[in-house]
Amino acid sequence: MDIDFKIITWDRATIDDKDKDKVLDALKKGLIKNSSDLHNFTEDPQWESAWGGEQQMTVEQNGGCATIEAEIDSKVVYRNNSVNLEPSKDN
Repeated sequence: MDIDFKIITWDRATIDDKDKDKVLDALKKGLIKNSSDLHNFTEDPQWESAWGGEQQMTVEQNGGCATIEAEIDSKVVYRNNSVNLEPSKDN
């Protein structure tokens, strides 16, 4: 049996000094809404996971969707947002 836990993590992008003003301006203007947008304002940012920043995500934070699932033979047998423990229709 496998059990999956959905977590919240932080990733850190290190920006070259030559691009920092352009990136900060884009952030303030709301032009960078996700990590993919960052590539429009800088070349080749260096990415790393911010260790220690992980925390378990709740069902409420996940819009009512499951944050813990158990699988047996690739079939979901439990989701923590479900009243019954039957596999979902898509599994």
